[in-house]
Amino acid sequence: MQQQSPTVSLQSRGELTVVRLGGEIDVAVAGDLKNLFANLADVGQLHLVVDLVDVTFMDSTGLGALLAARKQMLSREGSVALVSPPDAVQEVLNLTGISALFPTFESAQDAIGGELPIGPSSGRQLHTV
Repeated sequence: MQQQSPTVSLQSRGELTVVRLGGEIDVAVAGDLKNLFANLADVGQLHLVVDLVDVTFMDSTGLGALLAARKQMLSREGSVALVSPPDAVQEVLNLTGISALFPTFESAQDAIGGELPIGPSSGRQLHTV
């Protein structure tokens, strides 16, 4: 099986950044993701919407990067929401209990909901625990 190279794209508006991830999110890229999330927090991008629709695999280090982002943003009164995790990723989020920590939406537009901060009540939630 051929490994799919990770991709990252960013789109920002005000304090909100949509981070679209693709490919395999594993130990090879988790450190870079943690640095990216820290840098976004440092420049005032305190509300993240992490779009996972194109992620083909995520291991525990990828989950760790998401948790690090959440910790950084919450410590600065920010937020992190997830968008469209594929079934395999959602299963890992559920099994580890991490899904309870992140509001999860069908689309970035649903997550944004026209208001900041992003929270469980804005937009339509895809998965609830």
